[in-house]
Amino acid sequence: MKQWAEIRKRWWAFQLKRKMANPLPVLPWKGWNAARSIGIVFDAREEESLEILRLWLPRWKAQGKVVKLLGYIGQRRPKNSLFSGRQIFYTDDLDWNGAPSAGDALEFSQTEFDVVINLDPNPGSAIVYVLAHTKSAVRVGPTGAADFYTLMMPMGSAPWEVLLAEMESYLSKISPA
Repeated sequence: MKQWAEIRKRWWAFQLKRKMANPLPVLPWKGWNAARSIGIVFDAREEESLEILRLWLPRWKAQGKVVKLLGYIGQRRPKNSLFSGRQIFYTDDLDWNGAPSAGDALEFSQTEFDVVINLDPNPGSAIVYVLAHTKSAVRVGPTGAADFYTLMMPMGSAPWEVLLAEMESYLSKISPA
């Protein structure tokens, strides 16, 4: 089974490179103050990611932004699990080419966002494959990752409060298109 997982991982990387050769779906940027929809993808296995979201979600909701979350579990879906009640996706929610094909990953990738944020500092995570298929005006991700991000932040190098405040500052400086 480990061999198949390694083959799948290499095949997904190859398919991601092919996808990056074509332009990604991009929406017009309205500016940070006019942005209404934010999509956040994070590693749901780490408690730190959930703590960050508990701090920042009320702030963004008070600004009138709609925030949609998607957590990555990092394993296959349990056999008898049809619906978990949470916005999460499993490894088998991606098809053989790495595209979202089922569950919350497919729903997330079919939604249009003003800003999509990847809170996972791991550049090889399956989160990248979901973000590559999501329509967005601005993509925020970790440094050293796929080159389709509009803004790259050094995730994990500073406290999250500082990084997210800097991200808001940078996004407010990008002029609307």
